[in-house]
Amino acid sequence: METLFSRIEDFLTNPRIEVSLSDSKEVLQLRQELESAKKEVARCQSLYGREVVLCLKYEDYLRSIGINPASI
Repeated sequence: METLFSRIEDFLTNPRIEVSLSDSKEVLQLRQELESAKKEVARCQSLYGREVVLCLKYEDYLRSIGINPASI
């Protein structure tokens, strides 16, 4: 039969510590919010890019008909 002393001695000669981590509800919620924010950033960048292309087309059109876009 194993005594308390022998169990302590065994642990001190061969220490074994197990650590397990799991995300809390707050961490999971923050990760979901981060993913949502990343999607929103990508959407805004796409919309901004489309707006820039449209403005450049208007500027090109104005130049083609002899109007300086900076003067408008």
